[in-house]
Amino acid sequence: MRQRLAAILSHVRGRTLADIGCDHGLIAVGALKQGRVDKVIATDISAGSLSKARALAAQEGAVDIDFRVGDGMSVLKDGEADVVVIAGMGGREIISIMSGARRGVEKYILSPHRNAKELREYLTSHGFKIDSDYIVKDGKHFYSVIICSEGVGGALTPRELYFGDNDRSDKVYAEYLRQERDKCLYVISKAGEEKTAKEQELLKLIEEEIALLC
Repeated sequence: MRQRLAAILSHVRGRTLADIGCDHGLIAVGALKQGRVDKVIATDISAGSLSKARALAAQEGAVDIDFRVGDGMSVLKDGEADVVVIAGMGGREIISIMSGARRGVEKYILSPHRNAKELREYLTSHGFKIDSDYIVKDGKHFYSVIICSEGVGGALTPRELYFGDNDRSDKVYAEYLRQERDKCLYVISKAGEEKTAKEQELLKLIEEEIALLC
């Protein structure tokens, strides 16, 4: 998780961070220790889940954390946080949380571990513009890091919809594309072409993108 954590934290800067679904509290504590925010509101859906973050905060002496038990952003008021992080869950779960977005948030930092395409579709059709969207590698896994804010952005190209807006000279992005190509080829080989129209369409996009890598 180290690389993804570092990528997320690199975008945190403001007065108050809301870490939604904070899990172990690594982002909440890290943001305070690095001086990226003055205060953190750390939330999770149950007191048991939140206890892990409480323990880490106590261990690290991170005292400016307000722990709240609740579902998504239901425990936040408008204007309480200017930066929101939602990570460590699927794109559909993030969509559900974003449907309760609060006023006054200047930046959302989202990192889904699946269904990133669906999340991008939701954001651009519900009053959010994507400011940055790229892939990071952590261990053997690849994750999207999506930075967005309220506003109207342009329509996404097929490339942006499926892959984000990565630098084509980035070796991590190239590795990600080749892994995705292998996944598509595997599904097609097992299911047959007549049942894999979606995978074949994606494979075509991947091959076109690989051909454009620097």
